[in-house]
Amino acid sequence: MSELTDYGLLTLGSYLRKISDTLYKSVDEIYTKSGLKLSSRVVPCLLLIKDNGQVPITLLASKLGQTHSAVSQMSRKLLKEQLIFDTPDPDDERKRLLSLTPKGYEYLDGMDKYFRAIQQSLDQMIDGEGEQLIKLLQQFEKSHIEQAFQSRALQSISLLQNTTVKVVDYTPVYRNIFKQLNIEWLEKYFYVEQIDEDVLSDPDRFILKPGGHIFIALKDNKPVGTAALIAADKDSLELSKMSVTESVQGSGIGRLLLEKTIEYYKKSGKTRLFLESNSKLKPALKLYESAGFKHIKKPDGDSHYQRADVYMEFFEPARR
Repeated sequence: MSELTDYGLLTLGSYLRKISDTLYKSVDEIYTKSGLKLSSRVVPCLLLIKDNGQVPITLLASKLGQTHSAVSQMSRKLLKEQLIFDTPDPDDERKRLLSLTPKGYEYLDGMDKYFRAIQQSLDQMIDGEGEQLIKLLQQFEKSHIEQAFQSRALQSISLLQNTTVKVVDYTPVYRNIFKQLNIEWLEKYFYVEQIDEDVLSDPDRFILKPGGHIFIALKDNKPVGTAALIAADKDSLELSKMSVTESVQGSGIGRLLLEKTIEYYKKSGKTRLFLESNSKLKPALKLYESAGFKHIKKPDGDSHYQRADVYMEFFEPARR
């Protein structure tokens, strides 16, 4: 049976909502069993008021990512419990400023042991990666502020509607562009090693004749990306020579190429698909991870490339 996680980033919003609802419900249960009156949903509001001094409702709503009316409703609950003051803004009496009462400070001081227990438990549940998780969410929020998610998606949709993108099998007509596209990214991030020069100059000898395969991505019939599968041994294929020219990066072409290589591998009868990469190529590594590649210890033996410090193998995502 399929789950939300089977669809990857496509259902991220629904998955985050599911986790959020679970956390709120769990923390509410903790508070109830501990004899605390307030809902978990108002506690972030209290913390922000405490650390920002006198704060207008508009600013508080922005920091919480909630509507003005929702925050006004929360503030009324906190006023009723005598945990906050609500005073006019001396610069604009139409605005209200919220601040903690002595009872509010006392309440939060008493919550400290619960906060520490909640943080510790959450960190244990995600193997100590809490700080990294927060950084990823902050990066998402920062990127959304710089260019809204819907704007990015609409641009991609427009690109797909106005262009024809397809992935085709390699033929000798693509020999020069295959080398050119790979040299382009190698020189940008690293340098061209001798093994790169050998393979890229004669893909028939080093890739195709030993039992490998090459794919070329075309945008409006112009080559813009490559991917190769190299026969490492009778049971294994190596994903290599993945490249997408800089002008179309971020448009999904890399994913199309990766999907084609995985499809080919599944039909090949081979039992292992692996790749070697470099830790500085973070977008590429995230793409591989999202498709089912996992970081594992490299088997014995030297790497083909001096730049390689990452080893990954493909594992079919489980369907539940």
